[in-house]
Amino acid sequence: MSDYPEDGRPPEPTPAPARWPAPRPLLTYALMAVNVIVWAVTDIAGRGDPQALIRFGAKYDVLIWSGQYWRLVTPIFLHAGLVHLLLNTYALYSLGVGVEYLFGRGRFLAIYLVAGVISTVTSLIFSPSLSVGASGAIFGLFGAFVYFAIANRRRIGRGVWSSILPPLLINLGFGLVNPGIDNYAHVGGLLGGLGTSYIVAPRTAERPWRKALASVLIVAVFAGAVAFSLHPPRSKWFYDFMGANKAAEAGDYGTAERLYQASVSGNPENAAAYYNLAIIYVRTDRRDQAKVALKQALAVNPDYQPAKDLLTEIGGP
Repeated sequence: MSDYPEDGRPPEPTPAPARWPAPRPLLTYALMAVNVIVWAVTDIAGRGDPQALIRFGAKYDVLIWSGQYWRLVTPIFLHAGLVHLLLNTYALYSLGVGVEYLFGRGRFLAIYLVAGVISTVTSLIFSPSLSVGASGAIFGLFGAFVYFAIANRRRIGRGVWSSILPPLLINLGFGLVNPGIDNYAHVGGLLGGLGTSYIVAPRTAERPWRKALASVLIVAVFAGAVAFSLHPPRSKWFYDFMGANKAAEAGDYGTAERLYQASVSGNPENAAAYYNLAIIYVRTDRRDQAKVALKQALAVNPDYQPAKDLLTEIGGP
């Protein structure tokens, strides 16, 4: 007995459903390009000078506490060398394509940037070291995958964890055993990406109040961490002074002058700040102002020999 219709012809095959092509990960490519361009500019301008990263916006605690809050963002676009850049660029491509596809471009960018800032804040709170790199924001993309796996566990099953957990744990473990890696930034970025993904992911009809409450708590914790990091327990004049020293070492005399002036305003008894300010004036051909600053240093501490020597050298009194 034939399974064909009465006319004896085989049935037409059922066409396969159309598959829409995945959108191009344009923002992933754009972030990769930005990282490469910023590295090239930094490398050319710095010419091997380790202070170049500070000038271009590295996470440096004393300068952030002195008011340069933009340094909470800029470190995620800086890299300490070509190898560092290549590793992070590859990781950004590997994770960014998937997150941009799963969450959409706008949500992907929000996850990346917010996780990057949270990673800098976490490093600022727990680590005094100079820090640069996109790895904190990239760990935020790991956090996005973790959130996606949890939110869709009934549909995709448990097998997805075998592709998420091994690279995540390897990267965290490598950071723990390598003292040159800012693991605080990595953990902060991971948690930041997880929390941001929870906030920006499409709302569900199932108990929406829970999502709203969790979003408020996450934002409150983040705001508290930022407030703590921007108002450290030590006096502001101290961080102004330390930041001015670093700026002067890097050749940024304009920033150094501003910070020394802020430091002596906060603590008029700091003779070293007046002396260092005088050095800035000498290097910028303002000897009359240098003499005034040196006399202020000696008024605070009449036995401050470096101030006496410099005042004699530039033709005091």
